[in-house]
Amino acid sequence: MRKMTLVLLLILALLGVGVSAASSGQIYLPIVNNLPTTPPPTPPKPETVVVLPNFSWRTMDGYLIITGEVENNTKENADFIEITIDIFNAHGQLIDAQSAYTYLNNALASGDKTFFVLSLVEPLAWSYFEFEAPTYEAGGESAPNLTIENDGSTWDLASGKYYIWAEITNNDVDDVDYAHAIITIYNSEGTVINGAYVPLDEEYLVPYQKSGFMTFFDDQDYTGATYRLQADGWRRQT
Repeated sequence: MRKMTLVLLLILALLGVGVSAASSGQIYLPIVNNLPTTPPPTPPKPETVVVLPNFSWRTMDGYLIITGEVENNTKENADFIEITIDIFNAHGQLIDAQSAYTYLNNALASGDKTFFVLSLVEPLAWSYFEFEAPTYEAGGESAPNLTIENDGSTWDLASGKYYIWAEITNNDVDDVDYAHAIITIYNSEGTVINGAYVPLDEEYLVPYQKSGFMTFFDDQDYTGATYRLQADGWRRQT
């Protein structure tokens, strides 16, 4: 009888029915309301240029290659962005430092991101590396109005080549010289695994002129890869 009473009380509690000590004579089961909880607010992004956490590194032919993205979290353009890494041995001693700039000819717009790569002769007895805070100049000229169209990609298993192509139209009022695409390649988890600066077939574009490119990558497995394109070039005011 006690077991049946206890089971009944538990069922009533699950249904949200209160049972008092007087009605049972033995047990009091309080009603617990599962109130919705408010998730903690997302901390604001630091108002500076940052290296995003989706970078990666690999070694190939005696080189250490680090690929990633920087993001402009300021309220204005960021120009001449420099990315620096400090390389340490297993004892925490600094043994090397290297830096690189992005592939942008113009400033990185507020809220935008872009690819970078650091490629260096692999240091002897290195253990790990750390990024310094990127340096940059506030302001700078924005990229010309270039539109990316008809882009696509394919991973050719037979040849081991990952092809990417696109067309870019100059919708700016000025001519654009050294027109190019900046490619960022991600694996299936969103980690940056490669990228490149790719000149267009026609690098000098007058207003409304279109040009394209096709390139490929064959240095690693690109199964499930995705890509991001940026168009850039020097504005030639007429």
